[in-house]
Parts: sequence; C-alpha cells; structure tokens
Amino acid sequence: MITLYTPGRCVALCAMLVLAYAWLWPAVGLDQIIFLQPWLDSIQASDGLAIFATPFTNYTGGYVGVLWGWSLAGPLLSDQAILKLASLTGTALLALSAGLLLRRAGLPRRESLFGGLLTLALPSVMMNGASHAQADAFYTAFCLLCLAALMADRRVLAGVAFCAALSFKLQAIFLAPFLAGVMLRDWRAVALSALALIPTYLVVNGLYVAAGRPVIDVLMIYGTQADTYREISMNAANPWFLI
Repeated sequence: MITLYTPGRCVALCAMLVLAYAWLWPAVGLDQIIFLQPWLDSIQASDGLAIFATPFTNYTGGYVGVLWGWSLAGPLLSDQAILKLASLTGTALLALSAGLLLRRAGLPRRESLFGGLLTLALPSVMMNGASHAQADAFYTAFCLLCLAALMADRRVLAGVAFCAALSFKLQAIFLAPFLAGVMLRDWRAVALSALALIPTYLVVNGLYVAAGRPVIDVLMIYGTQADTYREISMNAANPWFLI
C-alpha cells in the first residue's frame, strides 16, 4: 500500500495551508456583500434571539446558528473575521468527515487524518470557505458522513446524516438517488430515514423554532428561496447557450 503520510509531508502541508488561507482571508465575495454581511448586521443589531423569529434571511438555521455563535465574539473580532470563521467551521467539519470516510474505507489512522488535511487543500474548498465565506462545506460534510455510515453498514445513521445534509442545503438532494439505490434493500432503514427528515430538519433549524418563528414558516424556507433565485437555471448547460 502506498503511504501518503510522513511527518515531513504533514508539516509541509500544514505550512502551505496556513499560507494559502492567510492569503485568501482578505478576499470579499459578492455573496458576502449582498447576503452574509446584511445577515450579520441584523444579528448584531438584534436584542437577544428576537431576530431569528423573523425571516431576515432565507437560509436554513444550521449555518445561521454558527454565524450567530461567532457573532457573540463581536467585541473581539471584526465582521470579516466572524464571517470567515463561521464558514471555516464548516470547512473543519468537512475535513473531519473526509478523514472519517477514509478511515471507514480501511486506511490507517494517520493516513486518514492526512487525507482529511488534504481536503483542506482542494481549490474549491479553499475558495468556498477562506475566500468567499460560504457555507457549502456544512452540507458536504454531512454527505460524507452519510457515505461513511453506509460503509459501516449503518443505514439508518446514513439516512439521518443525509437528512442533516438536506437540512443545511437543498443541493444535498443530488445524493438521494445513490442513497436510495443502496438502501432499497432495507425498507426499514428507508422508512426510519423518511421519518427522521422533519425532526432532523427542525433540530438543524432549532434556533428559529426556539426564537418563536412559526414552524410552518421554518418548514417553508426552501419554498421561499424560489422567490429569491428566479434566474438560478439561466446558465444551465445547453447547446443553445453557446449559440
């Protein structure tokens, strides 16, 4: 078996990651200006949890809860730091999930941890987190946890992890055909996973529910997003677009 991990490579990778992430840290993405900063401003201007009872954002509560947690350090951190650290929390979770997935695939502990670190060096991961301060790493991490659970033959746990991924971001739905193909052999796991969807969604969005936002509004978050992104498919791949 090829050995990827050596102490020297690990030190070199960590040094590279520190330099790369520090270089990307000052970047400000368009979504940060249009969405993330106004959300943070609303949270910081709110009295306690009152803001979370209102539809000040059309995002689900998982990432918003992490953003709120980092905002509590507002006196010590700049807004830029809060937004980046909220995003990098998801990036760290993604790296841990990747390491666990590799461990379930049979790699030794050190190799798995090194593989998790390598995940942090992927250009898309660095750009999404350190550069654009976005939250895609959260749902991706739970998708990897779903795969890790499947590899351990824990199908109900895989279903719950998928429900969590779907509760963070609707794009997780693209994993559903693969998951269904694997789990159709076990109708009990399918049924329990389906029953776990709404409870898991409400747990991920617990901050909204605790603040007093109507449950029906929380359940309709993805539906209201359709009014925000009316042109989401305008750049979908098709031959007429080139013409």
